[in-house]
Amino acid sequence: ENTELWWTDGTAAGTELLDDVYPGWYPSFPSALTVAHDTLYFSAEHPLHGAETFVADIAPHVPDAPTGTTALAGDATADVSWTAPAHDGGADISSYTATATPGGRTCTTAGTSCTVTGLTNGTAYTFRVTATNRAGTSAPSAASTPVTPAAAVGPTAIVPIEPARYADTRPEDTFDDTFRDLGVVPAGTSLQVQITGRGDVPDGATGVVANLTAVAPAAAGHATLYACGDVPTASHLNYAPGQVVANSTVVPLGEDGELCIYTHAASHYVLDINGFVPGPIPLTTMEPARYADSRDEPTFDDTHRATGPVQGGTQWEIQIAGRGNVPADATAAVVNLTMIAPDGAGHATIHPCGELPTASHVNDSPGQVVPNGAITRLSPTGSICVYTHATSHLALDVAGFVRGGTSITTQTPARYADSRPEPTFDDASRDLGVLAGGTSVEIPIAGRGSVPADATAAIVNLAVIAPSAPGHATIYPCGDVPNASNINYLPGQVLANNAVVKLSPTGTLCLRTHAATHFLLDVAGYLE
Repeated sequence: ENTELWWTDGTAAGTELLDDVYPGWYPSFPSALTVAHDTLYFSAEHPLHGAETFVADIAPHVPDAPTGTTALAGDATADVSWTAPAHDGGADISSYTATATPGGRTCTTAGTSCTVTGLTNGTAYTFRVTATNRAGTSAPSAASTPVTPAAAVGPTAIVPIEPARYADTRPEDTFDDTFRDLGVVPAGTSLQVQITGRGDVPDGATGVVANLTAVAPAAAGHATLYACGDVPTASHLNYAPGQVVANSTVVPLGEDGELCIYTHAASHYVLDINGFVPGPIPLTTMEPARYADSRDEPTFDDTHRATGPVQGGTQWEIQIAGRGNVPADATAAVVNLTMIAPDGAGHATIHPCGELPTASHVNDSPGQVVPNGAITRLSPTGSICVYTHATSHLALDVAGFVRGGTSITTQTPARYADSRPEPTFDDASRDLGVLAGGTSVEIPIAGRGSVPADATAAIVNLAVIAPSAPGHATIYPCGDVPNASNINYLPGQVLANNAVVKLSPTGTLCLRTHAATHFLLDVAGYLE
């Protein structure tokens, strides 16, 4: 019978004792309740004074802060969502306001989501939300996770997947136990491998990101990846007898989703797939064609040839857009660069002309023939520049191009990690020390430099430096280490390879090495 006066907004948080007229067990039996101008008048019993009239202030107060604020970036916009506060302060919430930081752009609504417009693409924003009722405005919510608006893009150019082994001519495993233990591929022949409809590569894919490894060829020569049919005048791997050499590229598939490997010398081969090109989309793969050769050898249009060795410390500008199958409005190209018999140890860098970046695509030693693939941005005039540290001949093949407005973004290469005491572009992920054999290192990519926080994959170039023993290195989106490799090395070598690698959910990638080695990692683009 201890009856007292409470008020509530229908929630546990908004239920409280209004007035305990006589504290303790004695009931006050409130009655004759009358409200006027946010004031409650009522009658209640008091054990000493009997029935008396009481007055209570029942004016609402400001709501609690909203919770669970999230944001999704668009083109100069962000869609902001939140959860209504647990307690509305005793009065209906009339509006919510989301505010961007930096800049202070806002949107207001009576619901629990709205779109903030007028943001700057490429700038990271967080958002806080306030709730307003007739008593006033709440404290702001906790800030959302940062998001970065970006210009609208076209369809996905490359879909990254977990690296998987699609073929191995040795008695070794593939992911689905097919295209394995095929034996040495004879000299002058091709091996055809079905790609689409297996694993994560769907029927209808028009190209793949492939990493090809030649294992112990019988003689010096080269290998070419192509969409079956006629073998093109181009190469993806150049090897010497007994070597284990890898290279990555984006290559078109045949009409039935097949890929062919041509070999000049008898050799075993390993083929890993890291992504696929859905079709049709603005990234166009094509039969590889030779666009430049400093030797007295043919190019497809008889230009950019027979120029003589490129002198150490200089660069060669090569026109790409507007030649052959590459249109004049191309913004990037899928290329394969081969350095041929340099006169000293060094490296080569592909870049969109202009200022030379701190990055490398090929690391070479005197007399070697070393290739590497890349997806490289073109200059405003549609050219690329190849810088070489040592005097060397070179050959450049083009296997595809990117038009503007796709979801693949290329950039001037930047160094994102170096285990040696050497600089990176932001002085992070450097001087990490030798990576121990059988271990992995996690490297942040998304949200650093030009790579936005919502990037899903990165175009990288990995170099291993002076490994302690024979082995291989694998780049992967952290988690379980896949049965795949990006570089195969011998003790003391300096080798590089290009890859399009899927990022982890937190925007990182992991590098695992079989043997202890120094390494460096450059980023030349990303996918969203």
